[in-house]
Amino acid sequence: MYSRDDRTTVKHGRDDPATVKHGRDDPATVNNSPAPQKIGIPYLVLITLSDTLLARGASIIELFDNELLVGKAEVASDNEFTPVIAWGGSEEYKIAGFTKGHPIMVHVLASDGSLLAAKIDGKFGEGAFAEINLNKSSSAAPTEFVVGAVYPNPCNPIITVPFSLSV
Repeated sequence: MYSRDDRTTVKHGRDDPATVKHGRDDPATVNNSPAPQKIGIPYLVLITLSDTLLARGASIIELFDNELLVGKAEVASDNEFTPVIAWGGSEEYKIAGFTKGHPIMVHVLASDGSLLAAKIDGKFGEGAFAEINLNKSSSAAPTEFVVGAVYPNPCNPIITVPFSLSV
């Protein structure tokens, strides 16, 4: 049993998984929600956000392995990307965390906790780190569109609307 100023208590037992309790003054608590357990094997995930997400108030990034929260960080406003550490698990030592090869699910939250974006991309533990781009600009997006006249008559139950998209 280890205790530091009665704010953070870490208990490790042979037969039960490690539990971590965080107090409200503990820096491990972000946006009043619990942080993932910072034990196990760390894995770096670099997240690039779009200007649109930043303008909508993106403030927190969470990483999930299925439904298990394995990483969480505040959005870095002064950098091109935000580094997030995901924590790996071990069945042998009963440590909850990501499993190597599982897909990475990213949630981007506003400061009020509302979900702004979600994406599944990459896999935990493949390579030295993972890089996930949530920048919606893409060369495959239409650059121009044209909508033609409706025919034969807009009052008919069946009409044709010609359109074209250029990429």
